[in-house]
Amino acid sequence: MHNVDPADLKTAAGAGVRLVGVSKAFRGTLAIDDISLNIEPGSFVSLLGPSGSGKTTTLNMIAGFVTPDAGQLLFDDKPITDIPPHKRNIGMVFQSYALFPHMTVFDNVAYPLRMRTKLRKDELGERVREALQLVRLSGFEDRYPRQLSGGQQQRVSMARALVGRPRLLLMDEPLGALDKKLRDELQVEIKEIHRKLGSTFIYVTHDQTEALTMSDAVVVMRNAQVAQFGSPREVYEEPENTFVASFLGNANLLPAKVVAADGQGQTVRLSNGAALTLPSGGRRTFIAGSDVMLLLRPEDLALAAPGTADSATLNGTLHEMLFFGDSYKLIVDIGSDTLMLWASPREIADLSVGAPVRVAWDAGRAGLLPAGE
Repeated sequence: MHNVDPADLKTAAGAGVRLVGVSKAFRGTLAIDDISLNIEPGSFVSLLGPSGSGKTTTLNMIAGFVTPDAGQLLFDDKPITDIPPHKRNIGMVFQSYALFPHMTVFDNVAYPLRMRTKLRKDELGERVREALQLVRLSGFEDRYPRQLSGGQQQRVSMARALVGRPRLLLMDEPLGALDKKLRDELQVEIKEIHRKLGSTFIYVTHDQTEALTMSDAVVVMRNAQVAQFGSPREVYEEPENTFVASFLGNANLLPAKVVAADGQGQTVRLSNGAALTLPSGGRRTFIAGSDVMLLLRPEDLALAAPGTADSATLNGTLHEMLFFGDSYKLIVDIGSDTLMLWASPREIADLSVGAPVRVAWDAGRAGLLPAGE
């Protein structure tokens, strides 16, 4: 990134990617079940989900390594389902670095250019040096993979994928083998590279923080289908169902029943008998009698002063306090259910396990989701 002119590296434009009614089965088991996606040119999109949800199969179909049984794949509205991988102008980065151990860093990065192009030696050298500079590995050209750390090897893998200036870069859990500190550093670098290049990035991960931190949009996948597709803020703050809510970060999900609903809001009754009113304007409305789940994010909760009168409060008993250095994780019993929230050491200075507590939140920050989804 130092001394690299972004104008020299930027692609003509990122590729727009569309999947239309795509399905794929392996030995009779659906790996992808009729999914449709529209990925904007130049965007950074993460495919997020648990193991077996279909995210890697989706990536491999976009790459051309797997052929769908049904549906269409399009780049810039042009069908590419039958086009082989080497003609799709894509770069690919895997969790395993897949470097040639007998080649230097320079030769590893130059390999795809030598296979696909007939650049002059000076042009090839310039392209390789640009790619290495972009991933902060200038001066490493003559080293071998065995002389590099895991993070440096992954940077070489990224440089190799970027050296051809692809309009689309596919990344399959590229940081999965690295320690947390290095993952955090490379997340920032990958996002910066994306901004400089203008290519479309599609990134597979099971790490919610990675997806939320790096992406313009997140595809949450479950059981071979798309559970939700939206901006990081949308999928976190306005989840479509309880799976998305609980998979993205920590979520307090309390079973409840809607006992009243009108233009002013919806009143629900929890299993402990407490009645709470949520103002109108939420993503969903439910009729009286509906079984729902009340969603409360831990960061939206706080300990309230005793005697606080507010409809957005619940009384409970402090069940557990877990020390995390700069904060405490609190578990509060509210009848048969529990709430989790965070508090500073100052806030809990006079508290002990078993103490009665009152938990409060801004009523507008609570959400209702259908039960059983």
